[in-house]
Amino acid sequence: MFNMIVFIVIAVSSAAFSQEKISTSELSDNLFLIYDPSYHSANIVALTGEDGVLLMDAGFRPSAKRLQSSVEKMDSGPVRKIIISHPHGDHTGALGQFSDTSEVICHQRAE
Repeated sequence: MFNMIVFIVIAVSSAAFSQEKISTSELSDNLFLIYDPSYHSANIVALTGEDGVLLMDAGFRPSAKRLQSSVEKMDSGPVRKIIISHPHGDHTGALGQFSDTSEVICHQRAE
């Protein structure tokens, strides 16, 4: 019985997590704040330019596709660089979503 309850709680939590929306606020020209309310993820800052997007942190892994969708709506090309402030999962989890097009910049101890 206990296992069934744990399974239901996990299933409901996962479903709720996947339905949360990422909010994007334009702070100034070409500078955006991206917030994923799921699990109180880190704030992500996006700087857009002619050759693509620079992100400050990447958020949790389960929100990677939603983060990518938010960045694509900025219509500035692919994410070119991601600066990681520190190696916690809410800052690094979604890095895999951008690994083909992005250079990751972090302190050597954060690798």
